[in-house]
Amino acid sequence: MFELLLLIAMEKFLIDQRQLHSKTARILEINPEHNIWKKVSSSLQDNQEEETNNNLVHVVYSESCLIEGDNIENPSEFSGKLNSLLAKIK
Repeated sequence: MFELLLLIAMEKFLIDQRQLHSKTARILEINPEHNIWKKVSSSLQDNQEEETNNNLVHVVYSESCLIEGDNIENPSEFSGKLNSLLAKIK
């Protein structure tokens, strides 16, 4: 984990110093057996709840960025999508 944080900090430093022009691509590894992904997969196959699924994927990706010590591009958008998902809880 420390090594990853160091790489993210180095990337930010190089971008700030204009030595690197853009962030490196991020990779989100998912567990297809996880309940969240089973629900998304099922909904996508049935063509249901597209907005909810898009919000869910966005929130999970943003959370993973935060956990790894990276910033998210648009915190307001993240908050809106998270609140939209929370409002659907019964």
